[in-house]
Amino acid sequence: DQNKELLKNSLFTIHADSVKEELWFDILFSYKDEAQMKNMLNEFSRLSEKSNDFGANKNPSQFYYRHDVKKKMIIGLEYNLFESGSISENDKVMFEDMDVAQLDELLDLMGIKELETTIHLPGKLVEVKGADFTKIDDTTVVIKQNMKNYIKSGNVPGFEVIYK
Repeated sequence: DQNKELLKNSLFTIHADSVKEELWFDILFSYKDEAQMKNMLNEFSRLSEKSNDFGANKNPSQFYYRHDVKKKMIIGLEYNLFESGSISENDKVMFEDMDVAQLDELLDLMGIKELETTIHLPGKLVEVKGADFTKIDDTTVVIKQNMKNYIKSGNVPGFEVIYK
């Protein structure tokens, strides 16, 4: 239940600065009161320390986003959820035993049926390749990821967000 609450009340945002050649992330939480805020921060901290919860990666040096300043693009790298350690072996077995309807219901209950990542670009959006998305304004795009498809196949496809 805490993981579900944490995901429902979190916003993950990617920022890119082509002048400084930097890429950074924000995680924003919404909460009702101080107690809920403390619980969410404690849970996020606990999950960050564990290798197989909340999509944590066993190999922290392996990062799934790149900012190519010369080509003016944010690249979401293709990877395998199971091989990367983003989903544990126990969870892999559980997901493999589920039919599509069961998996759909579980992801809906967990609040992660579709994940959205907001990317703030250092220039005007030109094109998005390889992902469903919503353009918010000239420099902001939301990438939408269908977790059911990714979990069933094991593969998260790559994408490119090109700006000028």
